[in-house]
This record gives sequence, structure tokens and C-alpha cells, in this order.
Amino acid sequence: MVLEYHSGRLPLYHFDVYRVNDPDDLFEIGAEEYFYKGGVSIVEWADQVAEILPDDTLCIFIEYGEKEGERIYKCTF
Repeated sequence: MVLEYHSGRLPLYHFDVYRVNDPDDLFEIGAEEYFYKGGVSIVEWADQVAEILPDDTLCIFIEYGEKEGERIYKCTF
């Protein structure tokens, strides 16, 4: 459920929560520790677990544009 990458300047923790049935499932794998251990946490399908994400979470939404290959990025703080 979480992949770790340590080859960059900061550690990166990638969560894919597409199949998570309950946000509490993330706590069982220690997600809260990942969120606060000094790296970057990326959570795909974060809307499914939004209530447990830290208050200072930066959300980046990616949508398809009208043209082929076009993507629209929206950020919230």
C-alpha cells in the first residue's frame, strides 16, 4: 500500500489508496508516521481518505483537458 523511494534529496512515500475501504486502514500501516517523518508523502485517490490527512496538506488535482494529451492542474493549500 505504500512504496518508499530514498534516492532523492528527500525520501518519497507513495500511497495508492484506490482500494482502501476505510481511512482507518491507513493508520494500521503507520501512515501517520510517514506523514510526519520529514519526507514527501504522495497520496493517490486522496479524496477517499481526506479526513485523516494533515491540516497542511497540499492537494494537486489533475484533470483531462479538451485537447488530446492536455492536462489541467489545480492546487489547493
